[in-house]
Amino acid sequence: MSDRDRLSLVAHAAMPLCNPLVLAELDALLERAPVAPGERVLDLGAGRGDVALRVPGARLTLVDRSEVYLDEARARSRGRAHVELVLADAATYLEALQGDISLAVCLGASHALSGMDAAARALSQRARRVLIGDLVSLGPRAEETFGAPRLESLSLGAPHVVLGPERVRAYEDAWSRAVSAHLEAHPDEPAAEWARGRIAWMREHDDVLSELAFAAWVL
Repeated sequence: MSDRDRLSLVAHAAMPLCNPLVLAELDALLERAPVAPGERVLDLGAGRGDVALRVPGARLTLVDRSEVYLDEARARSRGRAHVELVLADAATYLEALQGDISLAVCLGASHALSGMDAAARALSQRARRVLIGDLVSLGPRAEETFGAPRLESLSLGAPHVVLGPERVRAYEDAWSRAVSAHLEAHPDEPAAEWARGRIAWMREHDDVLSELAFAAWVL
C-alpha cells in the first residue's frame, strides 16, 4: 500500500486538497464551524493535513493509516505548535477517543467509519461540530459502479456544498494526468500496474461520472 500512497501523493502534488474542493470552498465550510485558539481539532483520514492545518491556533490531531501521508503531514506542519500525528485506523482510533473535541473532520474517508451516515453519527457524539464530506451518487449507475451512497438517501440534511459531476471529472482528469506524466518519467515505478489499471477503469466508466458528485456538510 505504501507504493500506492506514494503515487497518490504524486497525483495530488499540484492540487490544494486531496478531493475536488478548492481552498475557498474549504475555508467557507470551516467558517461555519469556528474553533477558538487552543481548542482541539480531530481530522480522521487527514492525509497531508490539508484541512486541519487551515485552522489557526487550534490543537490538531491528524489521524491516518498511511505512513507515507503522515510523513508529508509532518513536513507540512513543521513549525506549527500543538500538532499530534497518529498512525492508526480511523475507526479504531475513534473507538478509544477521549477528551473534548471542538471540530471533527472526515473528508473523503467516511468509508473507514462504515459510511457517511454512520460516520456523522459517531463523530457528532464526540465533537461539538463535524465537517464531513465524500463522493455521493446522483443516480443508480454511479451507486452501483462506485459504491457511493445516493445523496437523497443520506440523513444529514441539505449539504452545504455540492460539487457536480463536472468538478469530479476535472479532479479525476487532473489525477490521471499527473500520474501518467510520472509513469512516463519513471518507467520502473513499482505501482505502475495498479495506476494504469485505475486510469483505464475510470476511462471505461467515464459516462457514469455524470452521476457522481462530492458533497460536504457542517453538522
